[in-house]
Amino acid sequence: MEARPKAKIVQARTNRRDVPPARIPSSRPSTGRRAAGQVGRWFGSIDLPPRLREELLALAIFTTAIISALPLVGLANESALTYVGSGIRALFGQAAMIVPLGLSVIAVEIWRAGDAGQRVRRINGGVVTVASIVGLLTLGRSGEDVSETGGAAGLAISTALMR
Repeated sequence: MEARPKAKIVQARTNRRDVPPARIPSSRPSTGRRAAGQVGRWFGSIDLPPRLREELLALAIFTTAIISALPLVGLANESALTYVGSGIRALFGQAAMIVPLGLSVIAVEIWRAGDAGQRVRRINGGVVTVASIVGLLTLGRSGEDVSETGGAAGLAISTALMR
């Protein structure tokens, strides 16, 4: 018997022009995404006076403030709100109660009739105040655990202040 000759492995040379572009199969949006789009278009088609729109927004923000305060005071009882409370505590540490308080202040600012420019300046001032509070909580006790001080936000702000 004769031995077969060894086959040479030849690698074909390819140029970028030879390789067809990768095709991503087109897919239809999911049912939930289509439903959300339809609801968004429906809300967009409703003609509301600006004051009523602001009051509805303020009501939604105030409701969010109350719901975010429930797990922080211990009323979540092993529900999905427990995860919300854990996230807020991880982000803001001991200053976690500032979140529902700040949301409530924003809701009151929106409820108040007045110039929108003044409202934006007051809200921005509140955000800067909260940032300074969580930063100072962490800056004063930099050796302790993040959740015992100003949280992850406080750590980021205090790190930026120390540089």
